Amino acid sequence: MKVPGETNKTINEINDIHYRMTIEFTKRMRQIKNGHIYSKTVIMALDYISDHLHEKILVQDIADTVKYTVPYISRIFHAEVGITISEYITQKKIEAAANMIQFSNYSSLEISNYLQFSSQSY
Repeated sequence: MKVPGETNKTINEINDIHYRMTIEFTKRMRQIKNGHIYSKTVIMALDYISDHLHEKILVQDIADTVKYTVPYISRIFHAEVGITISEYITQKKIEAAANMIQFSNYSSLEISNYLQFSSQSY
């Protein structure tokens, strides 16, 4: 039975609508989960930090990756994330260290070395 005002859709059209709805739903759920909507530049910086967490990360390296100056990336990162890049890096490294302490058999010295902390006392 056809409902007034509806048009017949092909399987491909229905699949396309379903795909677009799924993508949009996923984006909105990620925004709700994160509580923030970040610019492409900040997302690239966050991705760089996540990918290089086990290395010494310099703000200059992030700026080079996102192709902006250090002052610009520092300013936009702080404005959107609410903390400096250095604070964010330290926070993420501490979170990673806490997970490694809890879920691995590595010593605190090994974890400190792996995450490139300046000292084991971190």
